Amino acid sequence: MVWQGVTLALLAACTHSVVDTTRKAAAANGIPPIALVNLPAILDAAVACSLVGLLGGFRNARLDHGSGTPFALAVLSTSALLLYSKLLYQKALALSPLSLTIPFLSFTPAILVGTAYVFVGEKPSWSGLIGVSIVAAGGYLLSLHSVSSSGKASRSTDGGGAPDPDDKASKAALHVHVS
Repeated sequence: MVWQGVTLALLAACTHSVVDTTRKAAAANGIPPIALVNLPAILDAAVACSLVGLLGGFRNARLDHGSGTPFALAVLSTSALLLYSKLLYQKALALSPLSLTIPFLSFTPAILVGTAYVFVGEKPSWSGLIGVSIVAAGGYLLSLHSVSSSGKASRSTDGGGAPDPDDKASKAALHVHVS
């Protein structure tokens, strides 16, 4: 059972990589971040609701699951936060190289440990805290390497965004394209 979970997680990681690269390319071609976030969200919602409806998942839906929080409020607030985070993420992808942006996702587990404790009272084990710390530190080190290997994070070499006007390579490339 564990190997199936690991396999699915690896497939999800590969899929997310393709999605991130596709969104980066679309942003470089002038598609605004709001469109790159909202259009897939609308499609996701339509497909998910259709599948849940076809599988009979709405029959047992209740508006209150005993927590005192109405289900509709939870769904709406979660959806709003998710759309906002996707918009921020898309803007980051459009402005920065993928090799610099993606490692910062490794901070998600570290933030999740804190929010899980505050909102649902989950306490991580010491080994879990150490593992999360290692993952977050690894992501931070990857981002440091991305910046230091090029001297600075340049938008001109990754195919997205406008060329950096202070970058000599960008000026030369811009001159070649214009001439």
